[in-house]
Amino acid sequence: MFESILDKVDLERDKFLAKDNSDRIWLLRRGVYFTIFLYFFLLLPKADFFFGQEALTHEPKHSSDWLEPFVKLLFTETFSSCYLYFIFGLFASIFIGVWKPFIRVASVFVYFFVFNLFNKAEYITNGSVTITCLLLFFLIFMSEKKKDYENCKSGYVDVLLTNTVFIIAQIQVCTVYLVAAIYKFTGEEWLAGTAFYYVLNFEFLSHKLVANQIFKSDFSLYFMNYFSLFYQVLFPFFVWIKSIKKWLLLAGLLINIGIIVINGLLDFGLIMIVSYSLFIDNETAKKVRGLVKSVFSGDFRSFKNFNSRN
Repeated sequence: MFESILDKVDLERDKFLAKDNSDRIWLLRRGVYFTIFLYFFLLLPKADFFFGQEALTHEPKHSSDWLEPFVKLLFTETFSSCYLYFIFGLFASIFIGVWKPFIRVASVFVYFFVFNLFNKAEYITNGSVTITCLLLFFLIFMSEKKKDYENCKSGYVDVLLTNTVFIIAQIQVCTVYLVAAIYKFTGEEWLAGTAFYYVLNFEFLSHKLVANQIFKSDFSLYFMNYFSLFYQVLFPFFVWIKSIKKWLLLAGLLINIGIIVINGLLDFGLIMIVSYSLFIDNETAKKVRGLVKSVFSGDFRSFKNFNSRN
């Protein structure tokens, strides 16, 4: 009996190590990098206002956290005027970070620059910062290259680390949804069905013209309120069910496109869509990867292959 248990453990271990997440990680990394690049590129014309010495910010509290001095450098007298170096250092790290020999090293620098810039401009950030920084941290430990773990000790460790962190990242995204849902259930407006209405009435959180055209009835407002609420409740549990996952991710895609178009939260909507790379199957990720490469190479045969397979 004990031997049969060990055999099952060995079998599950081999299945775990044989799982290929390389294409999903490839897609996730470039999606996160694209979102970050676009966000800071759009802020670049007013960089001094958001990151400069006169930027609206709070005085950082002193903490015993050993990491804090490294991620709040823009608050120091030495680096307070160096925000442009941080932004362009970030852009350079992103560019270098998509080339295989430098992926891991560059990912550390991307995390370093992003964390410093987000801390400095905290008053213009939203919930996307948390998930962005978490994904960047996880990407430091994830490899895009499928390695031979059976004949190479370093390959074994790398695959084990990559696949373990990949699962942790999936659980983290689910936790974000679950915590958001729990907090919504503690608020009267979400339970009463009026929260979405109030959100749309904040000028800085909605495009009034678009919102007024789409939500012309009370029913549509109530529907979106409860649909969003229950989606966040169901996501952490149903995303693991293969037969339902595709439709769940499609619904999430539409919700986040709505957040971008109606609420104007480009960074939040994009990073949540990118996080779905963790949940699509690797074959689908491989096809999308081919499409992305086709766009940049000018070879559109992958589009035909994608359509023929679907």
